Amino acid sequence: MNNILPENAYSSSLAELPEGLLYMADLGEEDGLFFAGEHCPISGGAQVKPGLYRLPLDHETARQLWNLLPWTAPRQVLREERTIGTGDRLGIATLGHIRAVEGFDVLPVLAQQSMRELTLMGNTYDTVLDRVTFQVFQAGYRQGYGADGDHLKTAEEIRMAIGCGVSMITLDCSEHIHCERTSAPLTLELEERYLRQPLQLPGTQFDVSVIQPSQRMSGKFQGSIPALQASALQNFLKGKTVPGLVRVCLLGTA
Repeated sequence: MNNILPENAYSSSLAELPEGLLYMADLGEEDGLFFAGEHCPISGGAQVKPGLYRLPLDHETARQLWNLLPWTAPRQVLREERTIGTGDRLGIATLGHIRAVEGFDVLPVLAQQSMRELTLMGNTYDTVLDRVTFQVFQAGYRQGYGADGDHLKTAEEIRMAIGCGVSMITLDCSEHIHCERTSAPLTLELEERYLRQPLQLPGTQFDVSVIQPSQRMSGKFQGSIPALQASALQNFLKGKTVPGLVRVCLLGTA
């Protein structure tokens, strides 16, 4: 199949579909997504010549890629033994991040941005995920990756991030941390109540954990975990179902 590709095609991107071949090509100042075949399975494309279509690198195309090639979509990663967050803030670095992890037994979280970073860069979770999707396709990276809605503080932010397709969320509970409780020990009662029990909601289960818990950190978190459960999760998810399992990590900075 490679012998019918143009010289400017990225060979790593070649994906054989029942209807034909999907690939990306170097057009000089930009890249292009093309389909070679009679009937293009992705809508929105323009016919360049008979049997060749150019597809827009937009949100609709990215989501159709998720359906056609599931390895281009983010997946759950928090139950993997080793993950690494990269988070392409510029939207052009994912190819380098993929190259950096290839050959290693680690799963990258390629899309990882906070609300502050989205605002600073003028992005949304949709645009971040779209850019990662096309670079994953260009690299032909099929090992899987995660997408993190990072430093989320409100139910609206949670709703928006999950709706965009992130595969995990990180709650920032810094506004709920009692800074005066820096030396309180983590009691067995608190550990049993909050750290060893999944949060069960209709159609959904959340594993609640503290990242790198210590006596100093755990003292700060007393009272903040149930507050987040009540205000950020239960209000949002009451009567709703989130497909699959989303694990919530509680993160806070003093």
